[in-house]
Amino acid sequence: MAAFDTLCQDVESGYKKPWLHGIENLTIDNSGYVKWKGETVEHYTLSWAYSVEARGQAMELARRCVILEARGETPTMHNTTWTWED
Repeated sequence: MAAFDTLCQDVESGYKKPWLHGIENLTIDNSGYVKWKGETVEHYTLSWAYSVEARGQAMELARRCVILEARGETPTMHNTTWTWED
C-alpha cells in the first residue's frame, strides 16, 4: 500500500520518467524505444536494456546525442545509429 501511495504522490506532483542508467535526458519506454529528450534514438530489447553492457552502449548513445546537438542537429535514430560516423 505504501508503494501505491508513493506512486499517487509522484503522479500528483508531476511524475517524471527516470533517466535510463542514470544518464540525463535518456529514457526508455515500455516497448524498448530509447529516447533523447523525447526523440527516439534507439531500440533496446527490454530484457537486455538494463544490463551492464547496455549501460555502456547507452553512454555512447548519449555522447553521440550531445555531439549532434552541439552541431545544431536533432538526434534521431537515423543519425545516432544508422549513419553515425565518428
